[in-house]
Amino acid sequence: MSFPNKNSQFVKGKSGNPDGRPIGSKNRATIVREFLDTEVTRENAITGMEEKLSLEEHITLSMLKEALSGSITAYKAIMDNAYGSISNSQENAASIDEEQHKPTFILEIPCTREHVPECEGVDP
Repeated sequence: MSFPNKNSQFVKGKSGNPDGRPIGSKNRATIVREFLDTEVTRENAITGMEEKLSLEEHITLSMLKEALSGSITAYKAIMDNAYGSISNSQENAASIDEEQHKPTFILEIPCTREHVPECEGVDP
């Protein structure tokens, strides 16, 4: 295996990518933000009425509708977006904490026929 000559590997003052990225070109994040800011008239996912909103607002309302219909994934995405997501280390610490701090008391509730029909034949 041969190594490049350290004296000629990089020429001082010359770019390693002379053609590079064109001046004024947009990165993906800028393009996506501009797209999401586009206003369109569509059916509001929550109210069902035609409304002129940005695509971002329409997408958010659709996610809210999904969360309201019981989608855990949509709910987590909304909550993470609104309040920030929990890092893996915090999730792991929380699960370890829950395992180590299990309740050490037992709550005894008397079973009577008047409260719970399944308790028939059981003496309180």
